[in-house]
Amino acid sequence: MPSALDRDDIITGGILIQVASKEALLAMKLRANRPGRDTGDIRRLLGLCHVDTLEACEDFYEQFYPGDNLAPRAVSIVTAILAEGPLDVPESPRWVAL
Repeated sequence: MPSALDRDDIITGGILIQVASKEALLAMKLRANRPGRDTGDIRRLLGLCHVDTLEACEDFYEQFYPGDNLAPRAVSIVTAILAEGPLDVPESPRWVAL
């Protein structure tokens, strides 16, 4: 069964709930790059998306925002996260039918 983070929609009671993928969430968090507020989320999402170098992060970001580079503040956040050591890949929550 797919995890909740691998789905992009959930249908319950005839209502379609669309959910951003972990990849889209990471790209949006990198774009917002709010120190403190996004740092923990970016760390977890880097692990979930198996992005473990600054270069891989820049390439990843480019896929979502073609022609845009990571902002200097986002580069600083990612660099600090990667300097802390290997990224833990958190266990994905299991999908539960509503």
